[in-house]
Amino acid sequence: MRVQLKGKRPLFGADLPKTEEMSDVLDTFQVISELPSDNFGAYIISMATSPSDVLAVELLQHECQVKSPLRVVPLFEKLADLKAAPAVMACLFSINWYKNRINGKHEVMIGYLDSGKDAGRFSAAWQLYKAQEELMLTAKQFGVKLTMFHGCGGTVGRFVEYFRLATPELEYSRMNIGSRPSKQKPSGGIESLRAIPWIFSWTQTRFHLPTWLGFGAAFKHAIEKDSKNLEMMKEKLWVDSSIMFILSDLL
Repeated sequence: MRVQLKGKRPLFGADLPKTEEMSDVLDTFQVISELPSDNFGAYIISMATSPSDVLAVELLQHECQVKSPLRVVPLFEKLADLKAAPAVMACLFSINWYKNRINGKHEVMIGYLDSGKDAGRFSAAWQLYKAQEELMLTAKQFGVKLTMFHGCGGTVGRFVEYFRLATPELEYSRMNIGSRPSKQKPSGGIESLRAIPWIFSWTQTRFHLPTWLGFGAAFKHAIEKDSKNLEMMKEKLWVDSSIMFILSDLL
């Protein structure tokens, strides 16, 4: 793939047999190549797992002659992918062609919804923190300025009456600004709302209830079950002032 990115030889000919899925992908990149570059932002790769996910998008942009290639942003979501993310980015940063391509800057997106499903909210939150710390160290090692984008999804933020009163969710759902409809079912209620409109709505309030909801109850349960757990938490976990406040309140 690295050799193909450097060369001028076409990846495939016009007579290549294509499945419907292949045609959709190639047609998408063809449209990107025909429209002005300011029509697009970053190309985000959901469920990114390896360097080849990023390089494949770069190769398709190269093959379809995209004059101003889009920024390619891997989205690491599941627990195993978050753990592997620093190694994936280190591999990419070690490729000279890619290092020149990004010009010293890169974006990485981390996902909360699938990691929460995969490992539970608390374990996922800890791994998300560790992944961010290690990604920043990796970027620093290679002299890359890293920007983190948080895809903070999850169903825990769906308190319906309060949610509707406190956030501009209804207004967001009427705006045609996403890659997909705001709801999975047009006639559905709050339960069918997609991640982007509900998290954007919470974000506008600057009140990130989905981040903390259930955290205090989980700590209280662990402490009541065994008082030694409190000492273990203090020893093993990175505890900021907010968490210390919760612990002191519980005790």
